[in-house]
Amino acid sequence: MAESFDSIGWFSRDADMLCKITDFVVFSQAATKGAGGEVERVFAETASSSSSFSSSPFSSGVERGMVRKIFVAEDLLANSSLPPKALKQLKLKTRAAAAALSEAYGASIEEISVEAWLREQLPDILSWSPTSTVSEGVNKSQSPPSSAPPPSSPPSALAAATAVMRTLIMYESWQALGRFYEGEEEQRKLRPDDLPHTIGLDVAERLQASRAVGRIRAAEAAEMKRKFVGVVHDALLELDDGGSALLLMPTIPGIPPAAGLENVVGAQIRTATFELLAVSGLGSTPQAVCPLGSFENVTDNSATAAANPPRIPLSLSVVGPRYSDVECCRAVAFIAKSEACSSC
Repeated sequence: MAESFDSIGWFSRDADMLCKITDFVVFSQAATKGAGGEVERVFAETASSSSSFSSSPFSSGVERGMVRKIFVAEDLLANSSLPPKALKQLKLKTRAAAAALSEAYGASIEEISVEAWLREQLPDILSWSPTSTVSEGVNKSQSPPSSAPPPSSPPSALAAATAVMRTLIMYESWQALGRFYEGEEEQRKLRPDDLPHTIGLDVAERLQASRAVGRIRAAEAAEMKRKFVGVVHDALLELDDGGSALLLMPTIPGIPPAAGLENVVGAQIRTATFELLAVSGLGSTPQAVCPLGSFENVTDNSATAAANPPRIPLSLSVVGPRYSDVECCRAVAFIAKSEACSSC
């Protein structure tokens, strides 16, 4: 639907199977005729220096020195909306995961602020406000400038990155589905009572908003994405010592929302989740997720909750350089066998 972001993903019951699936998908894709260009070359080179995908990729040991830095996104952990005790557990497990990867790769650990890093490396992105996706999304040659006053302070860098990502997703979604949506819209005018909805109402609302994003704004977003990819690439791959790095960060901003959550709260959670997704989504990098067990949510004092306290799932994401899908999954395997998952 959005060609710049659409990708595949997979789940497994354990880290060993995750790595086997990743090896199969990556290396068989590289050998497939027509995989094409740079991706095929990079994957083929990776495959030639790795163990066969018929066995577990971490059974042959770790190539020490390839990953030389483990970044921990301390600011993203601190901004989590998890209850304090659950957040404390997540931080402890994240540090244990970082220690396990440091030992496995012989890499150093560095706590960083993703927000401060983005502001320093890509200050231009702050010109994208969270409201600019739609309010400034109409093709500038077709509409007058907005009369709304500018925001009193610039948005966070991740909120701005989310605005860039959403602009591209909206534009590309309309290019892919706009004609279909307009066709159904015309048919509904002729048969308003008996025509079934083939597009869900929530999707229809988003497509309606996507219609406003013009080519000029989309081109600006595409250029900002190109710059974002560059700074993420430099941060994770072009280290001073020639090595690469992995970034550990929370997967979701807090407690997963309940099914049927009201629109306002659901939209807030979706926005916060998008900000975390922007790191790998806009940066075009792989992201592997490792479950870290769960934590009892004791904020509910009802008798039912006391007897069967709800549990908060905890997880950690590993983000690596472009084309490091295999290495991200290997990192998850190391974390799964470490103290971080000892009680999972």
